[in-house]
Amino acid sequence: MAMHRGGGLVPSAGDVLLASFPKSGMTWLKALAIATTARRACPPPASPDHPLRRLNPHDCVPLLERLFAAGRTRKIDWSPSGTFGNAMCQICCYKKCMSLYRASKIDPGRVLFLKYEEVLRDPVNTIRELAQFVGQPFSDTEEEAGIVAEIVKLCSLESLRSQKANKEGIQGVYIKFSHDSYFRKGVEEDWRNHMTPEMAEMGEHLDSIIREKLDGSGLTI
Repeated sequence: MAMHRGGGLVPSAGDVLLASFPKSGMTWLKALAIATTARRACPPPASPDHPLRRLNPHDCVPLLERLFAAGRTRKIDWSPSGTFGNAMCQICCYKKCMSLYRASKIDPGRVLFLKYEEVLRDPVNTIRELAQFVGQPFSDTEEEAGIVAEIVKLCSLESLRSQKANKEGIQGVYIKFSHDSYFRKGVEEDWRNHMTPEMAEMGEHLDSIIREKLDGSGLTI
């Protein structure tokens, strides 16, 4: 991935970008992605030297904004305290989500659309989808060796949370986040435990708006 003089992004062949709203499973997706797509260049998932046992997932798959803020304008080399109001603004930006969803239907070879609830229910199938999407499907030998199951175990919430790299340290340039803040319960609808009754009522109103906007699209909430 490179920047041209106008400031836009110029993708390179083989680039893979992860796009997600904050607090919607992005940390987990980064772990699954790096463990799957870089599995042939990394030590085995059970090895203490695996990157996800030494680094936070956001260090393995950095944010584009952080790279460019640091002056990185060439190919990407691999080696929220926000207010509820801000979150609602992001949720209401459904058009971006819809454009990616439509693109995944038109050109599934370029856009893989994953839903958090489905990943949660079937991480094994998600890993196989990721591998297929990037052109690195699991071989029969890998399947028989249990590599898929090992990746699921390595990237489980319990495993990631237990790593020293995810108990200590911080992320962020302007706004700092502790590494342990990226790991919550990892269950469906945990948002209900973080909202006041007033917030929940407003959330129901937002849900009704989004349902109306998604009507007929094939997406549901």
